[in-house]
Amino acid sequence: MKHRRGVLLIYSALIILILWGTSAALAQTAQALAQPVNIVLVFDASGSMAAALGGERKIDAARRAMEYVIANLPDDVPNLNVGFRIYGHEGDNSEAQRPLSCQSTNLLVPVLGVDPAALRAQTFAWEPTGWTPIALALQEAALDLDEVHAYQSCQGQAAARNVIIMVTDGEETCDGNPCQVAQSLAAANIATTVHIIGFGLTPDVAATLTCIPQNGGVYADAQDGDSLARILIDMIGQELEAQGLTFDPIALEDFEFTPLEVSGIALTPVTVERIRVTPGGMNDEGTFVPPSINVPVVTPSNLVPGQNAQATFAPGDSAGGDAASASANATATAQSLPTPTAICPLPQR
Repeated sequence: MKHRRGVLLIYSALIILILWGTSAALAQTAQALAQPVNIVLVFDASGSMAAALGGERKIDAARRAMEYVIANLPDDVPNLNVGFRIYGHEGDNSEAQRPLSCQSTNLLVPVLGVDPAALRAQTFAWEPTGWTPIALALQEAALDLDEVHAYQSCQGQAAARNVIIMVTDGEETCDGNPCQVAQSLAAANIATTVHIIGFGLTPDVAATLTCIPQNGGVYADAQDGDSLARILIDMIGQELEAQGLTFDPIALEDFEFTPLEVSGIALTPVTVERIRVTPGGMNDEGTFVPPSINVPVVTPSNLVPGQNAQATFAPGDSAGGDAASASANATATAQSLPTPTAICPLPQR
């Protein structure tokens, strides 16, 4: 019986450590933004990104630029949310695979806080393969922001700056109408600023994209990885500084790029799983089994303001003295800040 109490005490301590770590993450302080800033970075994953530009593949140059952006993103600023979406990453450039490719766009990192590790891993999790569904990617990025806006409104937060920054190395090839989508975004209830970066484009192709920037957005041309990195960080920096944040990025020439090994990194669309913790005890052979904690890959992986961690513990059947059958769950649940009766579901895209 004493041993069982010891196991329960050990387990209770483990739960406390989990919740304490969560609270500590929520308690981080940093410069405050005048209003929330929600940014979706939307990258071209079509087959043409495998072509060479300035002595390297476009995809490699884009990854280098993204690494520079990630290194400069503040990850401790409340109400700064940066997500990552790609498009054209399924199928291939064949006509037979066009229907599949033209429906391919995924949000790989949710627009909830700033998660440098997730952003970095998902930047290297795919290879360029297919066609270029620009219009579809814009529509889906707008829906990403719609969900975040709904969550923030439920939380009683101030109106946010919603921003899409799209990188493309070509024109629409899936019969979509990016100009029409952009005009719809401009007329929507949620004001969304759309920036477009043409990556290694000819003037003729670039001319087909200048209709897309909306609500103060711009079209910019990048002809190599360095210029892409500078444009991306400049666009993001302007958004942050407009909200009163001091933004002082690392000089590009001082940044050391260390690519991740692509093998072993999996493409991870948004999922949410619970945390499970199982205390140990004596097994049938009389051997002590230590407690185990399974912390799954939770996407969104970080709690946001107004979200608490809760834990419940079920000791199992004590009649047989089998402490190993006990279990507990630590679960992240959203709690509304402004009104106790409101339910504010987290964005699940």
